[in-house]
Amino acid sequence: MMGRLGMSEEEGPFNSKPVAEIKLSDTTTIKVSTFVDRRGMTRVDIRTWISTASYTGPTKKGVSFPTSKLDDVISALKSLKSSQ
Repeated sequence: MMGRLGMSEEEGPFNSKPVAEIKLSDTTTIKVSTFVDRRGMTRVDIRTWISTASYTGPTKKGVSFPTSKLDDVISALKSLKSSQ
């Protein structure tokens, strides 16, 4: 089934490759994947997915960025963790 963002639950954006899933609740999951965008650039997508009676698929809540920025994102998350 296609979602609101033009992604199927199995494939995600533009035939994405699943990397990880983090279950937040019975209806909400964070999915991490990579995909190649329209310009041929590989990107990372971290997005909230929901599964309810009326809709199953990705939400607008999430972020996508080029893999070239992955080290910066990881560094930022590590600094957040160490500051707590």
